[in-house]
Amino acid sequence: MAFRQNYGVYLIICILISRVRYSLVESCQIGSNCIVVLGNCKEVYFQQYVLYLIFINDLIEKLESCQQGAFIHVLNASSPVQADDISIIATDRQSSHAVVKICEEYSIRWSFAFSAGKCQLLHFGKRTTGTDVLLYNEPISTVKTAKHCGIKLYTCLKSMDRTINVYRTLRATVISLIRLGVHPAI
Repeated sequence: MAFRQNYGVYLIICILISRVRYSLVESCQIGSNCIVVLGNCKEVYFQQYVLYLIFINDLIEKLESCQQGAFIHVLNASSPVQADDISIIATDRQSSHAVVKICEEYSIRWSFAFSAGKCQLLHFGKRTTGTDVLLYNEPISTVKTAKHCGIKLYTCLKSMDRTINVYRTLRATVISLIRLGVHPAI
């Protein structure tokens, strides 16, 4: 079955035995890699499936095959993904430059853009001087805390600092409840 969208994107789905599907997307003479899809592709999720197939899957494969980033034994752990939120984990600044460059080139190839303003760089450990990590010639801002997929990440490796931050948040919440006339023990 072939499907064409208004943007010139063709989706080709070959249905095989056992409800396993191999999918390929072509756009402007550029083709994505085939991926295996287990189960049925419901119409409601069809567009999300196509967008994931085009913009995320091949990029993750490129990031995993580049031999840059973080490894746990022989497993590449440099690009965990949740839907369209991509994290890049690198052990040094040079690796992070290389991995961000791969993302930048991939986005140019497929005519989409990452938002450099929404990107954040967390540096764990001692601060080192060096060149900024650039995305589209814009530096990615270095932050001390960031929230990714609902998890708050801190660059400070001291557990006491994190405990004090949680305490301050709890104290502010209790004070707000008391001001509203609600007893905090309820």
